[in-house]
Amino acid sequence: HENGCPSTVECFSLAVMDHNIDMVRYLHINGCAWDVSVCEQAVSAKDAEIVKYLIRNGCPLSHNIWTFKGDLFLQIFEAFQEAELTWEATPEAMTYVVWHGDVSLIQLMRDAGFPWADDACVQAAKIGALERLKYIHADGADGADHLELVCDALVNHWASNKMYSVEQMECFKYAHQHSQCKLYKNYTFTAARDGQLELLMYLHEQGCKWDAKAAVAAAKNGHAECLEYLLCQGCPHSKDICIVATKRRQEKCL
Repeated sequence: HENGCPSTVECFSLAVMDHNIDMVRYLHINGCAWDVSVCEQAVSAKDAEIVKYLIRNGCPLSHNIWTFKGDLFLQIFEAFQEAELTWEATPEAMTYVVWHGDVSLIQLMRDAGFPWADDACVQAAKIGALERLKYIHADGADGADHLELVCDALVNHWASNKMYSVEQMECFKYAHQHSQCKLYKNYTFTAARDGQLELLMYLHEQGCKWDAKAAVAAAKNGHAECLEYLLCQGCPHSKDICIVATKRRQEKCL
């Protein structure tokens, strides 16, 4: 370098991958250009010391700095404050903290002036973080309190990902019981098709109407318990139930 060899952002990348903070410092002092990718790589390498150096010395910051946990998160937050940075430096910070943090860290960020993401309630519900969902709902600032959107978002999430958890179901119940979430009859179809008996039971107990094709969906996918519940609770019966169960060889449903 002292004899004219150019240094590039790739030099930072190599230094970060090697956890070499002295090299990072040398490159910065000698005017090597950096960009947000350097910060992203430092976080991916789980090197909090390098991340803190980047924060304190003006490197463009990546949103994933807020994925550190526990004491390391607090160190990152302290460095952020010492550098007199505002939330605009990482506009998506609260989304990451909702995903990866806990209520105490969320409260810390809120007290420091970080605004909610518009879909904060939905994001908390999708990961089944009930306590975080409750806190966001109770805070209700910055237009983040879109609790009425949670039920529909969760059903669509389950339909797309074919993944369902008890924790998410608790968030669904909370959102329905504390907002104007509507329960649409197509929810019963999704629950029947995917074998979500607890959701199916909750929807019925709350007065949700049956989708006419719910029982057929349960039979087609071999969800005998759901099918039994549907038929015992007045869901429309049709010959298509036996037809699809036979075609799919769903003997338990026959």
